[in-house]
Amino acid sequence: MAMPEIFSASNLEGDKVINSKGEELGKIKDVVLDVTNDSIAYVVISFGGFMGVANKLFGVPIEALKKKPGEDVFVLNVEKERLKDAPGFDKDKWPGISGEAQMDYAACIYGYYGYECPYQSTEILGESQRTWDRSLEQPSGRTIEEMGGIKEEGKTLEGLGGIKEEGRTLKGSKRKSE
Repeated sequence: MAMPEIFSASNLEGDKVINSKGEELGKIKDVVLDVTNDSIAYVVISFGGFMGVANKLFGVPIEALKKKPGEDVFVLNVEKERLKDAPGFDKDKWPGISGEAQMDYAACIYGYYGYECPYQSTEILGESQRTWDRSLEQPSGRTIEEMGGIKEEGKTLEGLGGIKEEGRTLKGSKRKSE
């Protein structure tokens, strides 16, 4: 069994990040901790200075980074071109450090790099069940019509046409083209 390498977060700052081709992508800027779950939420990497992307920071799941043994280098298996579309933020405008904005950003980056996000778990809030992906269930069993319907420019759900849910279509006429 290999001996684990354990570092303080401040010692990682400035470590080089390369891709599998050996191309330098950037440097580690910070490590965001999840103190509720005693884990690393994500690593912040500065990728500034290429392809018109400057002064931007990008969160990357810790699982996406592999440390090169004996070196202050991490490998992120992603092409430089793909980083152009990566979810990032300005160095002076970090995503919310706590709460929903932070969880939304974490979910976004985990998905972008192909990892399951630990922050899409379900929470119970009052009588409704809410998840970080914005779905909302009404456990009381009330229908949309009983709650007042859905309106769009003065039209009710009936006037909008059908909505499919698990193979069923709600009653309503087809929406007319304008």
